[in-house]
Amino acid sequence: MKNCKPILGLMLALVSAGAFAQDVRFYEKNSQAQGRIDGKVAMRLTINPEGYPQDVRVVRSSGSKKVDSEAVSWMQQQRLTPVSQNGVTRSFSMVKEIKYAL
Repeated sequence: MKNCKPILGLMLALVSAGAFAQDVRFYEKNSQAQGRIDGKVAMRLTINPEGYPQDVRVVRSSGSKKVDSEAVSWMQQQRLTPVSQNGVTRSFSMVKEIKYAL
């Protein structure tokens, strides 16, 4: 059970990091926008021992190539809390869903 604490800590850190996702802005041409645009995009990524995302890719599309591309670019620029197990940081793979609204 004590080995679960680092993973739970990471999950909490990512949930709190989700607040930063509200700062993400995606832009489409005004002529293409028809009312409010919102949705979700899910990405698989690996957090390396230094906390940087690697191998970020879309596993469930938002339906827009532009939104998917911008979400991947945004995630690649983030710095996350690395997973620590028995005091040793290690890589950790996960799926993260990002909600967006324009």
